[in-house]
Order: sequence, then C-alpha cells, then structure tokens
Amino acid sequence: MDDSVKEGAADTARGPALRRPHARDGHSHGHPHGHRIGPSLRKELSDWRLWWARATTLLVAILAGLAVVGFTWLTERALDGFLQLRLRWWWAPLLWTPLCTALIVAATRRWAPGAAGSGIPQVMAALEPSVDA
Repeated sequence: MDDSVKEGAADTARGPALRRPHARDGHSHGHPHGHRIGPSLRKELSDWRLWWARATTLLVAILAGLAVVGFTWLTERALDGFLQLRLRWWWAPLLWTPLCTALIVAATRRWAPGAAGSGIPQVMAALEPSVDA
C-alpha cells in the first residue's frame, strides 16, 4: 500500500481534530495555525523597546550577581577577622559579640525605627479580617 494512503488512513482513524496538517490544507510550512514565523521574528528583533527591556533585565541580573559576590567576600573577610581576633585573645568574642549586637540595635532604632520588634503583631493584624488597614 502507498505511504500516503497509510498516512491518510491513520489521520482518519485519529479523527478530524487530531489530523496532521498538510501543505494542501492551506497551512504555511506545516505550522498548525498557519502563522508565518518571519514577520513575527522580524518584529521581535527590530523593536528597540524589547531590546531595552532585555538589556535592563540583564543589567539587573549582573548587578544582583555582583552584590552576592560582594556580600560573600565581605562575609569571608569578617569571619577571617573574627577568627584572627579569637586566636589572639580567646576572650575577645565575649566582648565583641555583645558590643556588635548593641551597635546594630542602636543603629536600627536610630535610622530604621519601623524595623523594631518581631513583626508578629503586624502579621497577625494583617491576617485578621476585622482589623482595618
């Protein structure tokens, strides 16, 4: 039996909704919806706003990656400094840790007073439907 006849029989067996598109069905290049890729691709590649959005996204991703690298580097330096301090004076962490904690609390209270507390009362108020925001 001819291959085109076998293919037609398979298409009929699957029903009209599952038929494979053919060039004789009026679809361009075998695409099931008849869309041409060329004009869409040209528009996609020629629109400067799309390129600007892509460049902005790439820039933000690069900056985020550099921030991660920078914070990692700072953390490693801080840990090395702490370990050196502990090796030189074993009792230094007993003074250094509470001193740093007090400085962080003081800075938070002065420059970010809204960050005080655990946040639990704020979350509970946000979840309670009877409380107006």
